[in-house]
Amino acid sequence: MTGPGDEAGILVAEFAGYLAGERGLRPQTVVLYSAAARRLLDLDSLPGGGDGILDGLTADAVGRS
Repeated sequence: MTGPGDEAGILVAEFAGYLAGERGLRPQTVVLYSAAARRLLDLDSLPGGGDGILDGLTADAVGRS
């Protein structure tokens, strides 16, 4: 797992902020949900390395879905 220096890490950090700030989740829950989101977004785990699947994805776009 890498830190917030990459695109997926930035997205996960924004998600964690949303969970803590707007949803009011406990820190332990934020850590668990963030880890699950990071695993989901880990490009190495996707067939073909993701092929740019996260290009152009923003927190705003995710929030609207």
